[in-house]
Amino acid sequence: MDAQELCYSDNFFTHSFMNIGIFLLPDPVRGAAEICRTLKPGGVTVISSIKKVGWVRIFQAAQKEVKPEATVWKGPLKDEWSTEQKLKSVVQAGGFKHENIDVITAESSLPKNMLCNLLDSMKDQVVLMITKDWSEVEKQKFDLVLEEQLLKELTSPHESEIVAWVALVRK
Repeated sequence: MDAQELCYSDNFFTHSFMNIGIFLLPDPVRGAAEICRTLKPGGVTVISSIKKVGWVRIFQAAQKEVKPEATVWKGPLKDEWSTEQKLKSVVQAGGFKHENIDVITAESSLPKNMLCNLLDSMKDQVVLMITKDWSEVEKQKFDLVLEEQLLKELTSPHESEIVAWVALVRK
């Protein structure tokens, strides 16, 4: 179902959750408005967004090694989504009252097996974003260096961190 045009009636849910998805919508405010519309008065929604993900550094390290003069890729999200204010403003613009919006941070880490699956699922798209204007030689070198960086990450004792903004909102 389209999160920007829910098929539920007004005031339908007591609780609503959108986990790490609001920033993926073509119109995040419309998505927040649909959550607001379908939530009963007094109902609660939890809407989370990404503040920071550790796996971005893997691609950045490979990029810096191959093409250090290039603007460093910051990740798949627009910079504005890394701020608390962006999530708050979208939720408020969707119809929730400012005084009913609390935003906290939640930190976690991604186990190595989940990191592998995640990176496998999006690696090709990320590589295209980073190397779209690069020569074929640079792209080939990037692929090799990226594989080295991925192996280094997978053999390191540290897990990849994830920090999220979490809006706790009452209607």
